[in-house]
Amino acid sequence: MSAPAGPPPPAGSVRTPFPGWAVALIVLVGVAVLGAVATFVVSLILPFVMIGSLVSTFETLPPASPTPVEAREAAVREGVHSIQAGIESWAMDHGDDYPPRSLTTPDGLRDYVDVWPANPFTGGPMLPATGSGVPGDYRYTRLDHRAGYVLTAFGGDGQPVVTVP
Repeated sequence: MSAPAGPPPPAGSVRTPFPGWAVALIVLVGVAVLGAVATFVVSLILPFVMIGSLVSTFETLPPASPTPVEAREAAVREGVHSIQAGIESWAMDHGDDYPPRSLTTPDGLRDYVDVWPANPFTGGPMLPATGSGVPGDYRYTRLDHRAGYVLTAFGGDGQPVVTVP
């Protein structure tokens, strides 16, 4: 005879496997919730990122173009620096003595200034100013020998736009 099998297992203690469809449903709901949260967070942050990049775009825009007078005055400043380089070169060749006023002309400094600057207001060469400031011209004043000089260029309104050194 066979031995009696033990008492029957108590009800509810038998484990049944969790249905696969339930696992899939929980995973899908979790992914949907995470997607919704991520979309919400991005919708809150994205406008600030876009505004920030828009602001940085405006911060890097080039400045407005100069007016015609400002552009001409910039050309006068560049021209007077060319003349200054010629005066300094002349002085180096003449024992650090600066040239007399009569030599600070296109002819007098032709060996020291390769291309004499043009007066952007007249179209001719920049010339030593006679009397009040003529737009685009310059005034040269030699100080005591070896002491230096003052070179001033005039803008569109006849007022100085640069003084060197």
